[in-house]
Amino acid sequence: LQALDEQELAHVLCRPRNALSKQYSGIFGKNGCRFHATPAGVAAIAREARTKGVGARGLRSILERALLEAMFHV
Repeated sequence: LQALDEQELAHVLCRPRNALSKQYSGIFGKNGCRFHATPAGVAAIAREARTKGVGARGLRSILERALLEAMFHV
């Protein structure tokens, strides 16, 4: 098995039916807010996951850390 590259991690973050970006859009949407993952934001999260060597499973913790304050206010 090979580690996923940044492009593959970005794909995992946005493309599957149950992708994290879609899950967070739903969470924010239910609370009257809008969540949109920009290409630059997705790339930064994928880069951090790749750099830390956490792979696709680590995407959730990175995204949660980035959105912690926003989620507190929702």
